[in-house]
Amino acid sequence: MFSAFEKDSNKKINNINSNAFRGKTIICIGANAGIGLAMCDHVAQSGVKRLVMGCRSMDKGEAARSEIKERCPDLVVDLWQIDLSSLNSVRSFGQRWTEQAEDARTIDTLFLNAGLISPNTASSSSADGLEMTYACNVIGHLALISHLLPCLNSTDSRIIFTGSGAYMFTSLPSRPPPNKRTPLRDSWNVYGYVINAFAIYADSKLLLNVVVKELQQRLADKHIWVGVYHPGAVNTTITDKAHYGVSWLITYPFTYIMSYFGRTPAEGAAPGLHLASEPKENLPGGAYWNEYAQIELVKQAEDAELRKRYFDRCVEDARVDPAVFVA
Repeated sequence: MFSAFEKDSNKKINNINSNAFRGKTIICIGANAGIGLAMCDHVAQSGVKRLVMGCRSMDKGEAARSEIKERCPDLVVDLWQIDLSSLNSVRSFGQRWTEQAEDARTIDTLFLNAGLISPNTASSSSADGLEMTYACNVIGHLALISHLLPCLNSTDSRIIFTGSGAYMFTSLPSRPPPNKRTPLRDSWNVYGYVINAFAIYADSKLLLNVVVKELQQRLADKHIWVGVYHPGAVNTTITDKAHYGVSWLITYPFTYIMSYFGRTPAEGAAPGLHLASEPKENLPGGAYWNEYAQIELVKQAEDAELRKRYFDRCVEDARVDPAVFVA
């Protein structure tokens, strides 16, 4: 019904309205590589007024920023540090943004692209004591939105999450369990490795769909559009775990296959760029969109009671004032 693209042999999406980015201020979190860098590259060449690249690693971020500046030397491209696994880092980013001059605060599009799979026990907990995948893929993003919400006040403000079709491999309990680390399944640690890392990742992406649907309900009166999309099977660095030791033996086959058969980051970014550029009246808010920008029904995201339970738990774990998200 809401199909925007047709599947073709080249797996390409060609109807992005690049002119829609002209003169806008865009933040992209997770911008130093892969899909995030591809998004930044596209909007930079589309006449944006200002591009802010949010990255955890400043070294990698600066290398990515230099790439953009080389192609677009006259564009204002800022690099800001943010670590979604640390609520203090997220808060610092938000405070820095809101302390700018009034005419620099307005955000037109917020791309929330950062995400991870954490197969190593030593990195399975965030700085705030949360399970790392849950913290980075859901909580850090929600906390950031709470800090930036007053600045998402343009006539066309949008929040666009990078999701994953991995959500289809899991389901959520009807109520969040009492585990303080996560309302999702917790890590199973064997000899220093998280053997259910992919299952936790899938859980986080299903929860993201639930959160997006509820977030749209609560932000509707602010005229902010919210959506989440699946980029497809993309050849990125998310499965490159050589620095995690034995985990490399598990992820290498997938990484190798993706290097030959996966989508390019630019192809993976395309549905997100479409959602950022298509007129909002053509895009039902709060929906999950597949890699061809077709809406897919996420059954648990349609359960209003389940949505509220999990959203409230996420707000609690993000340590933000619940009143921020009261419709």
